Amino acid sequence: MATMYDRIKALRIESGMSQEDLAKLVGYKSRSMICRIEAGEVNISERKVKAFANVFGTTVEYLLNGEMPKNTKTFDEILCMSYHEAPEAIQLAVRKLLELEGVE
Repeated sequence: MATMYDRIKALRIESGMSQEDLAKLVGYKSRSMICRIEAGEVNISERKVKAFANVFGTTVEYLLNGEMPKNTKTFDEILCMSYHEAPEAIQLAVRKLLELEGVE
């Protein structure tokens, strides 16, 4: 039977995210915590479960028990949404970085 940790790992892989990407999106400093979470080695606070649900566009209930349907978003959709919700200074910094990389 799949656990919350299994669902987090599956959603991360389905979304095309690395452990490092996911760590940043939910507020961890390194991918090692995501590795430990996916292995079921640590308990996650309710606040972090909500953060994972928000990142994946699903519900806390789905993560906890797997019974609710999920509404997954692609990694690109998550990035775009995060960009549009970011303060103007962050948006400007992102645009400058993209210009430096030659991305239009």
